[in-house]
Amino acid sequence: MSDQHDRVFKDLLTNRAFSVSFLKQYMPKDLVPLVDWKTVALDSANVEHVRQQHKANKRQKELSDLTFTFKFKDGRLGACFVHLEFQTSDDVTIIVRTRHYQTSYLLDFIKRNKGVKKLPLVVSIIYYANEKPFSHSFDILDHFENVELAKQYAFSTQFIE
Repeated sequence: MSDQHDRVFKDLLTNRAFSVSFLKQYMPKDLVPLVDWKTVALDSANVEHVRQQHKANKRQKELSDLTFTFKFKDGRLGACFVHLEFQTSDDVTIIVRTRHYQTSYLLDFIKRNKGVKKLPLVVSIIYYANEKPFSHSFDILDHFENVELAKQYAFSTQFIE
C-alpha cells in the first residue's frame, strides 16, 4: 500500500460507524434493507493476486482491498468487497480483477469454514479515483470478443464424471 490515498481511505473504513454508513450508501439499494447492520464486521480474508504491470512487464503481489462480512436479516451470510482503485489510466482490467477477488474470497471462505454447504452472497463496491471517467462497461460479458456466445457460455461448466 504505497499510495497515501489508499492508506487514508482504508483507515477510514476500519472505523465501524464510517464503514456501515459507507456500505449503506453504496451497496445495491435492493440489498440495503435486507442486511442486519449490527452484524457488519471487517473480515480478514486471505485474498491476493499477482498483478502484471503492463508497461514494464513487472509482476507484483497485491492483497485485495477491504472485505466486510454480514448477515442478512434472514440469517444468511453475505460479504462486500470495497475495492480502492486510485488509477492513472482508464483500466479495463478492474472488472475482471473484481470477479477474481469475488471467486478467490469464496475459495478462502470454504477453506476457513470446513464442511460449509452454502456460500455467502459476495458483492463489490469499486471506489474509483481518476481524473478520467471510467469508460468501460461494468458487465464483464461485454468485454468478450464474442459477446453473444459469452452471454450463453462464459462462466458455464461442462462437467464430465
